[in-house]
Amino acid sequence: MVNVAVPFSKELIKKLKEAKEIWVAVALLNTKGLKIIQENVPNDCKQNYLIGVDLPTDPKALETLFTQQFKKNISVKIYNSTFFHPKVYLIKSQRSNNLFVGSSNCTEGGFKNNLEYNLEILDKNIFNKTYKWFNDLFIDADPITNSFLKEYKKIYRNRMDRKRAEKSEINSLKSKKQKEINVILKNKNQLINAIKNFKKSLDFSEVQKERNSSLKKLRTALDYPDFINFDIDKFFSIWSLGHIIAIPKNTILKNKKKFSNLLKYVCDDTVELAVRYDNALNGKYSLRGIKEAFISKVLIIHNHKKYFVKNDKSLKGLKKYGLDLPKGLSAGEKYSLTNSFLIQICKQTGLQNLAVLDHILYMKGNE
Repeated sequence: MVNVAVPFSKELIKKLKEAKEIWVAVALLNTKGLKIIQENVPNDCKQNYLIGVDLPTDPKALETLFTQQFKKNISVKIYNSTFFHPKVYLIKSQRSNNLFVGSSNCTEGGFKNNLEYNLEILDKNIFNKTYKWFNDLFIDADPITNSFLKEYKKIYRNRMDRKRAEKSEINSLKSKKQKEINVILKNKNQLINAIKNFKKSLDFSEVQKERNSSLKKLRTALDYPDFINFDIDKFFSIWSLGHIIAIPKNTILKNKKKFSNLLKYVCDDTVELAVRYDNALNGKYSLRGIKEAFISKVLIIHNHKKYFVKNDKSLKGLKKYGLDLPKGLSAGEKYSLTNSFLIQICKQTGLQNLAVLDHILYMKGNE
């Protein structure tokens, strides 16, 4: 039987309190993690530790174990043969043998603070195999010595200095990326209210019918989803969901196969949206004259619950509500961020059809 051990500390501590013997094999150990283990096992519990130093294991925790091994029923070794990265906890008690394995190192973060995922495995055969795995590694591992600790402390101080610098850099990057993905709509609540009010209006049902009818006609015109026998004249004649001037018509007719591949690619949901969008505009799938209004119109034809129409009219409506996008993003990134933001607003209002949202933005933009 396998259980998801969440929260990990609670499930682990429950079994530690009954332990007769434990085996801990971890890539990273610190004093707080060791304290959690040792404060929760019975006094007569035999403890076995196999620790890695490829990650910055705290030398104070190693010193504690080094001292304890001469006074208590504790065995400890350092694994140096290769990069050591397990997070394994075996617990033998009077009632059961429990194996915990997952992402948690023996640290307070691993046990309590981080987002971790661990499994508790209640299978005697797997427990025995893991026990053998531990002992085989333990035989080849190195004991902790005073000389090792002395040299390791120097290395550890340098590592922690670098880690602090790296943490500062990554936090700076996270902050920057958070700002980039934070689409700002200053008057968001006004847009939400506008959508809710429109849903209550007499026009709502008619607009839904009109938009669904237009989507059906547009799909037929483009021969969606095959995009082979498309009628490009009919497509450009349908003004709903953005009036597109037929500038690229001759290019499309001269490059029917490439146009077909472009439309199939735009509708390929296995490719990240921003990547699709940018490649359709400027990448290998692009065609002269095919711009954002065309691409976003194809996207909403493909899935009106998932994509919005980006054109001058919809942008005008969004700007009325204070849309503010970060600078330095590609067209695809801007579309993807705005699209995700609008989908969230539609979920909040219960509006499932982004083609209807286009109508609302158009009307509000022209007020």
